[in-house]
Amino acid sequence: MRHSDAKLDHNRRALITKSLNFGYDIEQLCQAIRGCSYTPYNMGDNDRGQRYDGLHVILRDADQIDRFIHHYHSPPRPIRETDRRTETNVQTLQRWMDKKMREEQNRAH
Repeated sequence: MRHSDAKLDHNRRALITKSLNFGYDIEQLCQAIRGCSYTPYNMGDNDRGQRYDGLHVILRDADQIDRFIHHYHSPPRPIRETDRRTETNVQTLQRWMDKKMREEQNRAH
């Protein structure tokens, strides 16, 4: 994950041990880590530009491990800028429509 100074401390070792105790094997945990690296949102393609790629994220629980294993086998596609703008426009339009509906309801009462 390009964390060249990362250390295998007690907390990280405990996360790995806990995940192995869930029944995952080493290969599956490696797939989950690789799957996180294939996930645009976790690699910083998000509204904050923040990476979410620590072991505490990847190995948080079985659902998260399963999610990243799935992304290893079927990587999600990055969100295109046009899709992002469309979503922003839809949200803006929805807020405007909600405001107009409230104004109309207030006039009716």
